[in-house]
Amino acid sequence: MSTPPTAATQFFVDSWNVYHQLVAHNHMFHRELYAEVESLLMSLNDAPFRLLDLGCGDASSFAPILRKLKLAAYDGVDLSAVALELAARNLEGLACPVQWHEADLLAYLNRTAADYDVIFSSFALHHLSPADKQATLTACRQHLAPGGPLLLIDVARDEGQ
Repeated sequence: MSTPPTAATQFFVDSWNVYHQLVAHNHMFHRELYAEVESLLMSLNDAPFRLLDLGCGDASSFAPILRKLKLAAYDGVDLSAVALELAARNLEGLACPVQWHEADLLAYLNRTAADYDVIFSSFALHHLSPADKQATLTACRQHLAPGGPLLLIDVARDEGQ
């Protein structure tokens, strides 16, 4: 017998279902954005590379692309344990070492010693304060291999929104 979800877990699942409807109907242009990401990552695909996914969520939009890449390693970071469980299922069988980190983006970057060839973040940074955005971008630069790209997909919001 499974235990009923907590209120927080149920809220996440309900919200995630709404978000998936937005993605499914392409209201936020996920198809076009991820096609550009795929094109760029495929151009780097000559040798295996280490990829950090900040705010990975359930990784469902990114999974088809990741399966085409020569990855040396994939690290996914998200605040939500539920999202990470879903991401683990969506990336099951990925042909590289995979690590999951339940953490705030900036906290993870501040505590890890790992370096990455590519850092990717999709629709996560807008949740941060302006100061934390700046600190996160600075920390990304410190963990990015020379010449490695930082790929960001996000929306902009006005101060106080």
